[in-house]
Amino acid sequence: MGCENCNSNHELDRQRLIQRVDAIIERIGSTRQMTIPLLQALQEEFSYLPSDALNRVYEKTEINRAHLLSVATFYAQFKMVPYGKHIIKVCVGTACHVKGANLVYEAFKRELQLDEDSITTPDGKYSIEKIACLGCCALAPVVQIDDKIYSYVQPGKVREVLQQHDEYIKTKPKNDEQHNARGEEYVGEVQLGMENCCQVSGNAEVYKALLKAQEELGVAIKIKPISCVGACNQIPMIDVVDKNGTITRYPNIRPKEVKEILLHHFPSASPLRRLKNAFLNQVDMFHTDETWDNILWKPEKERTGEINNFLNIQKRISTEGYGIISPLDIDEYISKNKQNMSEEHISIVRGWKKVVHGKFVVERHLKNGSILISCDEDGSVYRVRGIDSSWREMMGTLPMPQIVETSLIPFQNVIIHDGIVMPYGVCLGKNMADQAKYMYMNAKEHKQIIEYI
Repeated sequence: MGCENCNSNHELDRQRLIQRVDAIIERIGSTRQMTIPLLQALQEEFSYLPSDALNRVYEKTEINRAHLLSVATFYAQFKMVPYGKHIIKVCVGTACHVKGANLVYEAFKRELQLDEDSITTPDGKYSIEKIACLGCCALAPVVQIDDKIYSYVQPGKVREVLQQHDEYIKTKPKNDEQHNARGEEYVGEVQLGMENCCQVSGNAEVYKALLKAQEELGVAIKIKPISCVGACNQIPMIDVVDKNGTITRYPNIRPKEVKEILLHHFPSASPLRRLKNAFLNQVDMFHTDETWDNILWKPEKERTGEINNFLNIQKRISTEGYGIISPLDIDEYISKNKQNMSEEHISIVRGWKKVVHGKFVVERHLKNGSILISCDEDGSVYRVRGIDSSWREMMGTLPMPQIVETSLIPFQNVIIHDGIVMPYGVCLGKNMADQAKYMYMNAKEHKQIIEYI
């Protein structure tokens, strides 16, 4: 009876898995060119690629078994076995190898009671893997667990390292939308334009002053970069937002004024720190005129009248969302505009989080797009479409192959660029051109040209 129940539960779990895989196939597509997006979606859903899920893909799509398995095993991003909640990465680069990295790896496996062929503990807490280099050669042997680095790790110390990490997990502070890295709840927000004009006008120095002042005053504020403020003659400018959402604007601000403004708006969480800040502020008033010569003390009408009169009558187009969203936060953009977006629009915009930015060699133009090869170490080969104009038209008379800098984003099952392409205008030598051609031909032969991200 027990075995029948086990078989019944296993079949039920399998049916649920198949339903989840079918939903992914329905959403992503079933053609051969969707191999990588399908595998990425499966791994996001299950944290690895279950064999039953791959079998279902064979059954439901145009992708044959050999191709799907070759792609899944070629890219390091895909995991064929379940991984634990915490990943132990043992560096086996040259420096660590010489200092006994393999002995450290074996010591971790013994401590975690892993079989020779196992990499994940039965409780799913830890997985272990070797990694080529962590870039900490002076600290060899080095081990990374999650986001924390442990240096000079010896085989006899692995139990101590695991205990330290357990303690680190328990005491690790929150760092989310409501708390800073120390786990302190934000008492307010400072919005700071970081577009080109703002940068040239000194907002970078204001940003540094904000970081320094909040540390000195002991206040937890969220510093939020925002898009173009639409008033270049009034920058550097910050908007101070208190807990109630009230906004106080400070145009033409100087870095030396930042600390006084934060002190005025946000009290420290510590009573002793508040007392200290108040005392030092009184001392500053007697010893310097800078406390009084601060934009903070200007009347509201004098301080913001001109800019508010200008901005209040504007119909924002290119600067839509100013003061509300960060220009790089796609989730925030969607949350603020969801009511005006279709499901298809939301899906397209959400896909832009997979942006690939960098330098690429435009190796050749094809009928349906052009071949771009990443200049990074992975040398990924992409087929990229134009938007209004083809890549052939954009490149014009520039010599080919050509190096460009751009950002690649997914759009309706193809890859496009973000609208900004910066050609370097240099002519590649024969050796580099031949190497780019070889990389393209090799990717074509092994069907590894990436057509969707």
